[in-house]
Amino acid sequence: KSYFDQPEVMDQIEAFQYMNDEPNAPICVNLKGHVFSADDPDLQMWTPPFHFNCDGWLRPILIGNLKNLKPERYTPTKAAQESVQFSETKNMCCDH
Repeated sequence: KSYFDQPEVMDQIEAFQYMNDEPNAPICVNLKGHVFSADDPDLQMWTPPFHFNCDGWLRPILIGNLKNLKPERYTPTKAAQESVQFSETKNMCCDH
């Protein structure tokens, strides 16, 4: 994760896409394929893991490689919010 904290790396990234081949929690199902803008203020809040054995990860998309993908703000469903097991994320997500 600290690799993406480097300004010279982030300058090359336009977006991040949530990836999970076999999502098993509502948060992972709800996020699967979601594209975040690299400068989305909520990106860190929605960075996995969200639960024990979470297989989700964020795929960086370099500038010019979005193709037909469109970054959007993420609004979780109630079931997705409730499936987050890590308290620091749960507290952040529900204060909006």
